[in-house]
Amino acid sequence: MKATMESTSQTLIMQGMNFRVWEGKTESGVRFICLMNRSETVVADEMAAFRQEIVKASKSPDETTAGVLERMGIAPGVGA
Repeated sequence: MKATMESTSQTLIMQGMNFRVWEGKTESGVRFICLMNRSETVVADEMAAFRQEIVKASKSPDETTAGVLERMGIAPGVGA
């Protein structure tokens, strides 16, 4: 399976851990939400640039994201 994800500006704190909300779509068009709390670049020296790109490219969450998070049992605005 291949999917494309976009970083959003929304972050959450759950069970003491920070998560960034990502929105994605599979090649076949299935939309999904990903809560990411860790990432690492293959080349260690590229991590700072990767983090800057995440913040710079972050967009406002889609209007449906709050509903999806609620369906997942995550209250809208938690840790935002």
